[in-house]
Amino acid sequence: MSSKFTASLCLQLSFLLLLQTVFSAQLLPPGAFCSQLSLNFTADHDPYATSLNELMQYLSYHSASTGFSLGSKGANQYKTYGLALCYSYVSPTDCLNCVVEASKKIRRQCPYRKGANIWYDDCFLKYMNLDFFGLIDFSALVMCNPGNATDPISFNQHKTELLSQLANNVSTSLKMYRTGELELAGSAGKLYAEAQCTRDLFSVDCKQCLDHFIAKYACNGRPGGRIYGGSCYLRFETYDFFSASKLSQNLGV
Repeated sequence: MSSKFTASLCLQLSFLLLLQTVFSAQLLPPGAFCSQLSLNFTADHDPYATSLNELMQYLSYHSASTGFSLGSKGANQYKTYGLALCYSYVSPTDCLNCVVEASKKIRRQCPYRKGANIWYDDCFLKYMNLDFFGLIDFSALVMCNPGNATDPISFNQHKTELLSQLANNVSTSLKMYRTGELELAGSAGKLYAEAQCTRDLFSVDCKQCLDHFIAKYACNGRPGGRIYGGSCYLRFETYDFFSASKLSQNLGV
């Protein structure tokens, strides 16, 4: 992996600039970035539309069993690339439902666009007419909990410690995610966190993506937050959201 990473470094750096430009558009609910470059197709009968429809079906079908899928459809100028990621605590059924809904919504929110990202609570979906596999996408949707931690300085230190530990270890996981918890000072309880990357990344790039978000977007002083990225994801809370998600799944909520 390291040799391949080194060989493609220049390509990655130039492509990252393109990706940051592509997904710097305004945010559209439920959390979509549409390409603002001249990368549009013309109508529903365009060959690119056919490739995109086939790609969305492929990603929806293949993501449920493992929580991740990537692929491409079409050829030449009509080829489209995409991936879907479900977050680690999401059941296969909820993963499938989320990716199916995301595949519909992203085309309604970004009609005739050849590139877009969309984030939901349970999943992330992305497509583009350029091969982005293995390249870090720093685009992000950041959601910070309201209110402030009782002791912001101490809380931030514990939060950074836990998130950094997860970022160091996540690449050793087969599915490229880690969860963890940490006792807070005094009677403040525990901090729970998760770090996850899309599985097309190299280990070193996964860590770079997570470290970037920890430093730039980690909702300092807030008791919780989620950073939905184009290549990685972070979440931290002062409650056990892993168990809460599993309980909701068992109850059919």
